[in-house]
Amino acid sequence: MIYNEGLANNIKGTLFEFVIGHIHSVVSNNCIELGREIYENNGKHEIDVLAIYSDKVVFAECKATNSATLFEKIEKWKNKKIPAFRKWAEKQETWEKNGT
Repeated sequence: MIYNEGLANNIKGTLFEFVIGHIHSVVSNNCIELGREIYENNGKHEIDVLAIYSDKVVFAECKATNSATLFEKIEKWKNKKIPAFRKWAEKQETWEKNGT
């Protein structure tokens, strides 16, 4: 059987994000967003799953791979993505008023 491996991996990734989002929506009993794009720190960043709880905001990066995640990807997430997400989140006035 011949199939488009890139397409199959994308479906797995999207399905994985949906499952993680669903879990957060049930546990938080609140709002979630999938694939949210933000512009911060001079760049565009995608949040795989954004879950808003009554006392916190969760940014989930979903990696559905069959192998270890490369160190470079982890460093990029730690040094670029997390600071951008944090800066963007601090600007959200509605979360500030809710104590998140």
